[in-house]
Amino acid sequence: MGHKSGVADPKILLQASDAAFNGAVDEGALLQASAAKAGLKVDVKREPADGFWANVWLKGPFVESYWGGRAAATQMLSVAYAANATWNETHWNSEKFEKLLADARGETDEAKRRPYIWEMQKMLNEEGGAIIPVFKDWIDAHNEKVGGHTPHGGFDMDNGLIMEKAWIKA
Repeated sequence: MGHKSGVADPKILLQASDAAFNGAVDEGALLQASAAKAGLKVDVKREPADGFWANVWLKGPFVESYWGGRAAATQMLSVAYAANATWNETHWNSEKFEKLLADARGETDEAKRRPYIWEMQKMLNEEGGAIIPVFKDWIDAHNEKVGGHTPHGGFDMDNGLIMEKAWIKA
């Protein structure tokens, strides 16, 4: 099917591998179906797990990956979106963003830092190149009978250290 101009509909190639995260290829199929409803054609190419991080990630224009949360918003923005960040998957580069990020990193008052973070998130939403389906594949819980553990959104069960930190109260 083509546009009225006779030019074929563009196709987007998504390179996916379960090396990125369990279910990444299935998630690619869900994205493909969702995009089709918007008139976008996404082809999902299953990449082998062996070599995915070395040969596909940061090299392909549209690939699946996985990010865990970071302790601070400026840390996540610095690692994933700063122009010079090694892991800047989308190759995001904006002078305004860089200035906001530097200002946010230099501000110690959370209330004053918050508008910088919001503005950077707005920029990434409106101008950035990442599609971020949000899901969690773990649960975390707490009960008054458990000591040494406080649930948090970063990683499951105290980043896998639950057995070192928590105990059942007598």
